[in-house]
Amino acid sequence: SFEDVFRLVQPASFSHRWQYAHNDWLEFLLEFGFIGSLIILAAGAYWLHRVMPESLTPIRSAALASIFAMAVHSLGDFNLRIPGTALVFWVAVGILFNREDVTTRGR
Repeated sequence: SFEDVFRLVQPASFSHRWQYAHNDWLEFLLEFGFIGSLIILAAGAYWLHRVMPESLTPIRSAALASIFAMAVHSLGDFNLRIPGTALVFWVAVGILFNREDVTTRGR
């Protein structure tokens, strides 16, 4: 966990004990390491390349904007550890990568 890894690189002048990075991306990098993060990033990029829709409808654009907003918010807080926020994130991912255009359903 972050607490165990940060002790290895924590300067001796820090008298406080740190439990959280308050940055999901930094904590991910410290817990998985540089190589592990690169492997996961490469797998994610390959998955995105395979499933990315050809066109961005207004609802897909809104889903992409919400995913981007959550990624930016993760720079300073643990927002995806809140179950409701994580649910909204995965619903937005589902809307963005849905192969069927949800705006033309029922026409």
